[in-house]
Amino acid sequence: GRMLHECRLSPVAAPGGVQGPMSSRSWAISQDWLRLTQQETVQSIAVNDGCIGQRVNTSDAAGPGFDPRGSGCLIVGTSSGRLVQLREALTNSSMVVPERVMHQRAHPSARGALTFINNRYVVALWSNFGSITAFDAMRGSVVKEWQLPEHAKWLMLTRGGSSLFVLGVRQSGAVELYRFPTPPELVLDTTAIADVVADGAGW
Repeated sequence: GRMLHECRLSPVAAPGGVQGPMSSRSWAISQDWLRLTQQETVQSIAVNDGCIGQRVNTSDAAGPGFDPRGSGCLIVGTSSGRLVQLREALTNSSMVVPERVMHQRAHPSARGALTFINNRYVVALWSNFGSITAFDAMRGSVVKEWQLPEHAKWLMLTRGGSSLFVLGVRQSGAVELYRFPTPPELVLDTTAIADVVADGAGW
């Protein structure tokens, strides 16, 4: 992918009311850091909900939207197996650039294989390994890796409420949706967050 688009959903107008135009924003994803010799491309993307609603533009009738200026707001996975944190460029507000590489694997993170949990942890699905890995977006470190059931090839990952959902296909071709609770390691510890911010490693 070369672009990140924010698409606003129009609110339901009151009876007899008139809906105003909904604006949106777009950011170009810098390509300079991609390994051209490997034909590396951005395959998957995860947006931190905690970075939505922070930027307020009074000229925007749609109100505040996504603000990628902070660390840990935007994570991408590439076809070369890299997980990279991006942020808005200091000199160009319509472009996002790499901040740091969080992880490197021999196999890529597939499309739809990244999700955020509790606005801090990034979970990546590795289809070729049949596993998921959680990362701390504040520290840029690995939290833990879990093996998924071996009876299916797991293709996509998302979260909803207090659960994670993984979509897979069995050898018979049957599609399966696997649900499991958020691991306790990914439940927010407010004391730990305070320690991170105090150390200057926060957002």
